[in-house]
Amino acid sequence: ARAYAVQAVTDAASAGIKTVVVGVATTKSSATRALNELAIAGQMPETGTDPSAPKYYLATTKDELVRALVEITGQVSSCVFDLSSEPPDPSNIAVEVDGQKAPRDPTHSNGWDYIGDEYSQVEVYGAWCEGIKSATSKSVNFVLGCPGEVIQ
Repeated sequence: ARAYAVQAVTDAASAGIKTVVVGVATTKSSATRALNELAIAGQMPETGTDPSAPKYYLATTKDELVRALVEITGQVSSCVFDLSSEPPDPSNIAVEVDGQKAPRDPTHSNGWDYIGDEYSQVEVYGAWCEGIKSATSKSVNFVLGCPGEVIQ
């Protein structure tokens, strides 16, 4: 069953969905081996300084679990988003964080802007990004308007 789980996590990572693995109060060598394989396949291994340490996040106590979740949130929360398709009108897009429209900000200080040469990625900056990283913001939505259609 472990091989199937590792393959499923590998397939998800290949599709752009990375997996973070947390082992709760586990010390068995067979569990450590399986969790390490899953963490590496998920492309989000724990990156501590000790190379022999587990590649998954180990939490034996409540405090360790909270610390692991805070660390994971800081890594997972990115303010860069891939758009599933190029907007039909790149100048007619709304980025909504918790239902509020973030302003487009070419200065990259507090709002959003495209990154890269194409219109395939958006980065959110400033307080908008901090809300996403701290998990106080629960949703980020992209509204892609057609040419001539005003986004409300």
